[in-house]
Parts: sequence; C-alpha cells; structure tokens
Amino acid sequence: MSTSIMNSASSRLDQAASRLDRWMHGSSREAEPRSLPASLLSVRRGRDRLSDLEAGTLGDCAFEDEDPLPEEEVLELQVVRRSSSTALGVQLDVWARTPTAAAEVVIGLVYDRSPAQGILQVGDAILSVNGVPCCTIDAVRSAVWGEIDIVFEVRRSKTSSLYSAEALMVQRPGHAPAPASLVITSQLMLEVGPRGGGGAWLAASLRSLGHVSLLPERGVRISAADGSLLMDVTPSSSAEQERIYMLLMQMTMFKPGTRCELTGWLQRQGEGPVDSQYFECYSNGTVLSYANPHRNKLGQGQGALALSEATVVADPSEQGVWLVSDRSRAGVVWRCRSLQPVNSDETAAEVFDRLGRASASA
Repeated sequence: MSTSIMNSASSRLDQAASRLDRWMHGSSREAEPRSLPASLLSVRRGRDRLSDLEAGTLGDCAFEDEDPLPEEEVLELQVVRRSSSTALGVQLDVWARTPTAAAEVVIGLVYDRSPAQGILQVGDAILSVNGVPCCTIDAVRSAVWGEIDIVFEVRRSKTSSLYSAEALMVQRPGHAPAPASLVITSQLMLEVGPRGGGGAWLAASLRSLGHVSLLPERGVRISAADGSLLMDVTPSSSAEQERIYMLLMQMTMFKPGTRCELTGWLQRQGEGPVDSQYFECYSNGTVLSYANPHRNKLGQGQGALALSEATVVADPSEQGVWLVSDRSRAGVVWRCRSLQPVNSDETAAEVFDRLGRASASA
C-alpha cells in the first residue's frame, strides 16, 4: 500500500475520531460559524446549526432561554405540612417572561393559611423539589407526593415587573381619558395608575379579570369577571397594543375547563410561508399563535384572536385551507392550514362551527 493512500486513510480516521469526540462530549457547541451559505446556517449565540447537529444538541435550541433574567436569586425554601395528605396550598402555572424566554413552572397562587403561605411567593420559578429537577407541573406533583418535609429550589426575580408600558392613555367609566402607566408584576398582578405615580386605579390578580378585547384606534378593553367595564387602555403603538392584548388574553383565559380544540399554522394573507405561525384554538373561542409548537406556554404567545370577532370560511381556491376574517383588526384575513382537531372524531369544519356558535352566544 502506498504512503499517500495510508496517509489519506489515517487522515480520514482522525477526522472520524474527531467528529465522534465532538458528538460524545459536545465540544463543538461553541464552534465558530462555518463559511457556509447563509441558507444553511442559523446563528445562535455564535453557534451554527451544523455544530449543534454534530454535537447532538440541535434539539436544545427549542428549549433554550434566549433572554436570561437580568436580576434573579436562587433560594432553597422549606415547606413542612402536617401530613402527606395536607394540601400545599399553591396553584401552578407554566410561564415565560417573553416569547423568546424558556418556559418555567411558576407559583401562580398561594392560598391563605396554607403550609406554603409566607414561604413561596407568586412568580417563584420552581427549579427542583427535594433535589429532583422539575420542569413540568406533573414532575412537581410527583416530587411532592407522599412528602411531608419539602425543599423547593426556586428562582425569584429581583425585578418587580414582567412587562410595563408608560406612554398610554386610560379611560375609566365616569372619567376623562388620562395619561397612565401599566405594569404586569412578577407576582402576576395587573397594576394601572396615573403616569408618574400617585396610586393605582386598578391592582388586580390577572386570574381575577374577566374579558379582554381589542378596540379601534389601538384600544384594549378590560372587563371584570362579572362583565362590568374596568377601563379602556390606548397604548402608544399598534405593536404595544398587540403585546398587551395577547398577554392579558393569555393570562385571563386559562381557567378550569379551558382546553385546546384545534392546532395548525396560520399566516396573514399576502405574506409568504416563512411568516407562518403555529396556533392553538381553545374551547372558549380564543386563538393564540406561537413561534412554534415547542414555545406554546404562557408568555410565549405572539398573537391572539377571538372567534367571536371573526368570520371563518373555507378557502374556495385551496382545499384544506380556511380563511379567518378578523373584524377587530379592520378586516385582516388569516390563512389557516395543516389543521389538526384534538378530537379525532371531529373535522376542522365542525370545530370551527361549534366554537363559532359558542362564542357568538357567550
């Protein structure tokens, strides 16, 4: 065998061994982006998709936090209950601070006179329970099952707000429009008050709100659980209107009995497939859109739509496509495709018809 052939074979073996080492140990996670066509790369923190593929970490991107908390502290908090059957006294949510942040299991509510009162706080993100990492509600429930002495490792934000808007106008019943600020706190409270301070006009748990709807001229209407009007909010831009509407819609709609009925992909008519968003249609007639199916938790939504404010018809020019005319957005039309009813006994047409009739009568 010639020397050149032996050297070539040795080189190929060295390259294969190097690739195997990167696959096993993930050393390529911080690899420099390759000089490949832009269409083949998706740069994330100086990494490219090919490096992730070789390292076996491509799937991590879907769950990676792109927006770390600027200020946070990690605490170990001990909760002791009288017996393993005593309720902890908390409700759990899965929440993300922004559409690009990783979703976490957070404390959504702490009941008075419960073992957790004074120890756990609304907004605490649960990292582990008794040393067991927990990233789902089921994992938390399993970890506390049968335990009396429970140690929670939680991430607690030092910042007071998840979202804030300063340049907006608010009109309350019986009052003239006034400059105001709006804050969604890390304790999942909605606070609205005069710009610059002076006491809140509204300070309520997001769970206690009733209905949220879009109004013409960038308005968002907020109603109480009994249907009475609390206030109309007018943000400074349409983008801020959409963000406030989506956040409030998400936080108020998830109540016992709310369930996903239909999933698929939608895009604004006239835009290309690259602009498609994954959506979920819920039993209360609300449609929420997300970047992809892996980022479909509270706080990760990118848009909201109420079927009660829309007309849904089949696209006569393309089978399997539905057109949703959004009256709350001056007739914007959304094209929905790749529809999958959660109940396999129903068709997409039957789901749209049922939810449309329920929304109209609500």
